[in-house]
Amino acid sequence: MKYGSLAVAAVLGLSVGCTTVDDSLGLDLIPDNQKIELKIASFSDVAGTYVAMTDSIPTNYLGVALLGNRMSPTFGALQCSAILQYTGYPFTDEEIEDGGFGYRPVMDSLMLYLNVNYVSDKDDASKYDAGQRFNIYEVTDKIKNDSVYFQTYPAETVSDMSEPLFWFEWKGKGANYGFKLKTTARGETYMQKLVDAGTDVYANDTLFVDMFKGFYIAPDPASTKNGVVYNVNLLSSNTRMVACIHNYDKETLKVKDTLTKIYIFADTYVSSYDGSKGNYYNTSINKIVHDYTGTPIHGINDTVRGSATVNPVYVQGYCGVYTYLRIRQQFIDQVMALKTQDGTTYSNIVINNAKIVFPVDDRTVPAYNLALSRLGMMYDYTYSSLKWIPDYNIDAISNGSTIPYGGYLNRSHGAYEMDITVYVQRLIDNKPSAQRTIHLVPHLSQNLGQYGEVVIGGAGSAAGAPRIELIYTLVR
Repeated sequence: MKYGSLAVAAVLGLSVGCTTVDDSLGLDLIPDNQKIELKIASFSDVAGTYVAMTDSIPTNYLGVALLGNRMSPTFGALQCSAILQYTGYPFTDEEIEDGGFGYRPVMDSLMLYLNVNYVSDKDDASKYDAGQRFNIYEVTDKIKNDSVYFQTYPAETVSDMSEPLFWFEWKGKGANYGFKLKTTARGETYMQKLVDAGTDVYANDTLFVDMFKGFYIAPDPASTKNGVVYNVNLLSSNTRMVACIHNYDKETLKVKDTLTKIYIFADTYVSSYDGSKGNYYNTSINKIVHDYTGTPIHGINDTVRGSATVNPVYVQGYCGVYTYLRIRQQFIDQVMALKTQDGTTYSNIVINNAKIVFPVDDRTVPAYNLALSRLGMMYDYTYSSLKWIPDYNIDAISNGSTIPYGGYLNRSHGAYEMDITVYVQRLIDNKPSAQRTIHLVPHLSQNLGQYGEVVIGGAGSAAGAPRIELIYTLVR
């Protein structure tokens, strides 16, 4: 523990401004019991550190699809796949008069267009240029749109995995992609089923999804494991499927028209392009699989009180591992001991500012580029009861408010820094709400956004253990 004084004094009722004159004149005449002095203290080894596996994070209706494989020597293998429902735009009145797709329609091809929010490992050309094959399987069981689905959802059990309908090759790190889907025999049959569906099916998204229950898109088992994961924006108008179709003249039986049909994957209510044909509502489910075999994380899952502490510790996005802390009684005792100084025992200690600092273990540019940009601190990190510490106010953040908490990676300092003033004050005041166990997790809006991973320094690392820095006032 380190402590000292900022040597700042103020008089109750007197506002001391920032001027060029000597404001200290007469301060020696102020009685000691009317002086408010700010003091500083720094504490290391404030908590035991542990690592646990993320459990039960909802991954449906995110507005994104996570697709791809990546590999890390520290964080192991990650595979992301997704179930995507889709709907076709209804026919116009003119098209309905012509029977929808016309006489004896044939679907010639399907184009898949994807708009990408983020690409993992975007600075590593060996990964994003490696290329991955993705298979598109038919979902055969009904997916309920009023249920909650988690990252471990067994997508294969509701899909026909015997043979994909379509497949495509994907590489790069751009924002927009277009793929002409390669078709299997089952895919040809499926395409014909799409054009044979009546106009009433296309006019009703419920009927459509009952007939076409969706796609399961997954990396091919033989595809590279050391690629990238794409975060696809399902709500973008640039994410869609376009069918190219031709039909015939009833009299001559020659090709009459060529036309296109648009299908969308948006997993929320969105209006049709012309605003006249109603809304669409699809379900998406992301499946996320982590394999830590052969890594330092393998076998670690500290969920019981008797678990040994871990140094260093880890935080990973995409429902990967996270760190949790147990604040030591020793820290609380040391703070309370500050009440006695220079032979005087004060009645109370007021925390003006408390900052917790988590040093980053690897301070190289590549590690910074992969690190999560912000970390959150939670009392409870389970879906059924998400609870955050008072300083990390998710409601305020969601409403666009700026709060002192911070939590961002400071590259200059090589650390994450969080303002936890309210939490520490409640802790030393022995408030029941100030729980000793805190979960250090990806900022909630980033867990399934831009992929990130970071190693936090522990007691045995060169970076140093997490520490708490205080600015406080003693009250007589």
